[in-house]
Amino acid sequence: MRNDPPNHPFLDHLTAPLRNKPECRARAEAMLQEAFDPHSPAAPLPPLPARATSRKLRMILPWAAACIALVLGIFANWPAIRTYHHISNLDIFNPYSGLPAPDTDGLGERERLLLGEPGLDPVEQRHRLHLHDPENPAYYMDYAVAYLSAREELPPGFLDTAARIAPDNAAFLCFAAAVIGRDSYEKLHTGGGQPREVDGVRLPAPAVEANYEITNEEDFHAACRLLSKAAELPEFRTYWNDMALARLALLPSDSLGEMIDAMFLAFMSTSHMIHFRGIADLISARAEMLSKEGDSEAFITLTAEHDALKAVIAENQDLNLVNELVYEVKARATDINFHAAAERLELQELTGKYLRQRDGFQTARDTRDIRRHHGDDFFDTRHMPAIALQALPMIASQVESPPPLTGAELKPLRLAEHAFLGSIAALALLLAMLLAGTVVALSRFIIPRHIRHPASRLAALPGTADMLWIIIPGAIAPVLLHFLIMRHTPLGGRDYGLHTDYWMPAAQYAALLLTLLIAPPLLARWRLSPWLAALGVSKRVQAFPLVVLASSAIWILAAYPMLTRFGLSAPVVFILAIPLLLFIGLLFTTLVRMIKSPPPARLARAAAASAALPAYAIAAVAMIALIPAHQARERHWVVQDTLIRIDPMASEPDTYEFRVAAVKRAEIKAILGIE
Repeated sequence: MRNDPPNHPFLDHLTAPLRNKPECRARAEAMLQEAFDPHSPAAPLPPLPARATSRKLRMILPWAAACIALVLGIFANWPAIRTYHHISNLDIFNPYSGLPAPDTDGLGERERLLLGEPGLDPVEQRHRLHLHDPENPAYYMDYAVAYLSAREELPPGFLDTAARIAPDNAAFLCFAAAVIGRDSYEKLHTGGGQPREVDGVRLPAPAVEANYEITNEEDFHAACRLLSKAAELPEFRTYWNDMALARLALLPSDSLGEMIDAMFLAFMSTSHMIHFRGIADLISARAEMLSKEGDSEAFITLTAEHDALKAVIAENQDLNLVNELVYEVKARATDINFHAAAERLELQELTGKYLRQRDGFQTARDTRDIRRHHGDDFFDTRHMPAIALQALPMIASQVESPPPLTGAELKPLRLAEHAFLGSIAALALLLAMLLAGTVVALSRFIIPRHIRHPASRLAALPGTADMLWIIIPGAIAPVLLHFLIMRHTPLGGRDYGLHTDYWMPAAQYAALLLTLLIAPPLLARWRLSPWLAALGVSKRVQAFPLVVLASSAIWILAAYPMLTRFGLSAPVVFILAIPLLLFIGLLFTTLVRMIKSPPPARLARAAAASAALPAYAIAAVAMIALIPAHQARERHWVVQDTLIRIDPMASEPDTYEFRVAAVKRAEIKAILGIE
């Protein structure tokens, strides 16, 4: 004979929230009376008033902590979010758009002017910097470039100032010559030769002699006289490296975001050889003019001056790839025109000399074009960092024999990117757990009230030990295990760049999310089983959730070997999708059973879901602890990078681009015969 359910303390506790709803309570009592067995080994109940208070606190406190963790996570990860947004929206033609203003708090006047005062006109800023140290030629060159960009002319007294502060630097005279002579001639369109085919590759037509028409003889001859004077000076410096390193020393560059911002801010508006490209047209126009006038003696003098100027520029202390590429274009263009001029003047020795140089540049260009067409790889891009992949292959293709890249050089930036991804993924998982908890909390409302309220009371029955059994294995242990796997094993794809093998870390993060979503309800069902047994619910755990959980564990172990051996083929994608498909099936079947199952089973599912909510909240809180750990690893590896990061304390840059620039300079000097 069954006891009267409302008189039993266990059932009275479950129906207590319905005291003021007689009709609903009657339905709950009828359901419980039908299922309840007083002879089952139900756990004893603690005092009800204390339990009622602890139930509310146990539900409220974890979610309050999770919401605080969300705010802290966004705040801690805001630099990473901004960096990701900046990289994804990077405009190669305007890379400075969207850059944050540099932090100048606590800096002196000179340092603030170096970085740029917010709201201050760039020309005025650089003028003030020059006035701060009038004898510094680097500041004056920087000011002259900004002045030219804004006002299309040289600053007043440019040549006099340059002669006073840098009398031996030919760069100032070349800069002035390019500006003064830029409108003194018109470059005529002369067409070109026919495209060629070499080794099965269609190559563009080789460049031919350019023709010029002098439109302002006074400015043209003034510019040519400046170039003649420049050829007599012993050095050529644009101060590009000096200004960049001075700015870098004032900017933080210990994380990926800081490094990218610092690189752009440091090199923004910094002068380099591109401002001197007009001198090649001036020299070529003068060579054509002298050859057509038949003035062999003046042409020979011009060749001597030009050779001297090329030798001086070749020793430019501001070594960088842009400088060397502009220098190559300038040297190649003048060699073509000097060869044609020497031929007209029938100067056999000079004709042969410039023919060899012209053909040397053409052969080097053809070699690079053929290699690019065939897709020759200079290094294994699978292990290259994603950021470096955007630039380094293109940089390496500018020389015939690019410097090799070792695994030790690729490792720091690649691991920094993985750590950066880890901090972003931790925030994403935090949001996912909060969203999942919200969905689970709201899903209870699809259950009738006479089941939902007893389920909520049932979920509050597990004690502290029971909750620890749910939270530690279900929320904390998976997060710690995931962190150890990603940091100390290759399973997260740390040996590969994110651009090609992002599926490896993605699989690990997805497996972690599935584990965090499935394990807490299973553990909650286990810890609730003594009470559920009193309601006739079997203690046996269903196989489907265990299969999904096991598939995610297999996913963790199998994704790396499968992707490294077979790549992202269709069978591999299908196999990797199996845990996700199973999880979707689990969600669907759970939803159906929440609606269609017998009332005791629905009560058990709702109670297990409610009991798992604190574990979801704790998992979200655990994610916030991963963000500082990932950020610390990111900074650890960024400061060790020599691939693209310039050490602000170095005497000169030593990144891969600068090593390629050194090779480029050596190749150009070999073609020109400069020792």
